[in-house]
Amino acid sequence: ARELAVNLDAHAGALMDSLSSGDSNCQRNIRELLIRTGYSGTEFLDALTEEIESGDISDSWGAFGHLISMKTPESLGRTKAILARAHARLKDRDISVRLLAARIIAQSESRCSDEVQGVILDALESDDVKIRQLVLSSLWPILGPRDSWAAASIGRVLGRDDASSEIKGFLLEVLHRMGPAAVPALSSVEELLEYPDFRVRRMVPAVLAELGPPVLRGIVRALGNRDPKTRASAVWALPRMAEQAKDHLGALRALMGDPDDEVRKGTALAVLKLDPADRDALGLAEEALKDSKLCSSAETVLKGMRSSVANRVISRNRDCWTVKKAGR
Repeated sequence: ARELAVNLDAHAGALMDSLSSGDSNCQRNIRELLIRTGYSGTEFLDALTEEIESGDISDSWGAFGHLISMKTPESLGRTKAILARAHARLKDRDISVRLLAARIIAQSESRCSDEVQGVILDALESDDVKIRQLVLSSLWPILGPRDSWAAASIGRVLGRDDASSEIKGFLLEVLHRMGPAAVPALSSVEELLEYPDFRVRRMVPAVLAELGPPVLRGIVRALGNRDPKTRASAVWALPRMAEQAKDHLGALRALMGDPDDEVRKGTALAVLKLDPADRDALGLAEEALKDSKLCSSAETVLKGMRSSVANRVISRNRDCWTVKKAGR
């Protein structure tokens, strides 16, 4: 970018030609390159504006983010005009038009207004599967720890029979990002512990861990799930509940005899986080140091114990876990 900036005018035409190509990755990279060089030509601003208002939510998100970042007088004027049109389109009859407008407005605000929230919730609970899929691409960048207003609707979508595994998985990622604000969706999340698709089931304990103490029972329940990956996920999630988790050390210790090797060793590391004096767990943690999947986690847990016993375990296996980490 620095080299290009020296003689930008000579290359701007070729870059603008490439910006109109059909390759979205190419377009994004060229946008970033032009912005880093400080380029703010009218043709470039025209291209950004057209992309923002094209009707494609994912493309408009990236282009509008670039426009906001430019902060030149002309780009600020464009931003203001685009936002004014977006506010007007919140009343449009077409839900996809309203949703794109809401998405643009939300990107420029620190908190979603009631009107923007209403559009997103209407789209999220629409009977039209395509509209629900469309709103998913809007949720991830928008929702955060203060946005509990969306959690109940997300919970209802999670419970719908026509919501695919892909959609449920995406919504679980959104709830994970929201943290404690996602508590209104708790019951729907817990029900997914028995969902047929293991890819969805194994995400549930990690989401529950982000919601805080009210969801402890769900994580404990996941310790007994039939899917070893879900049990492993619950094992890692439980220590995040801190003092409340210590009441369930018995249930956790029982998994040190689990038939699944990853669950068994992961449980030992989780137990050591809650009870560093557990000798049985320390023995399994030493085995975990020799496991390419768990060696880094085992090293972190053992070092965090800050005890001479743990340090001796690390020293005794240093050659082994160093090789395993490098191989991984």
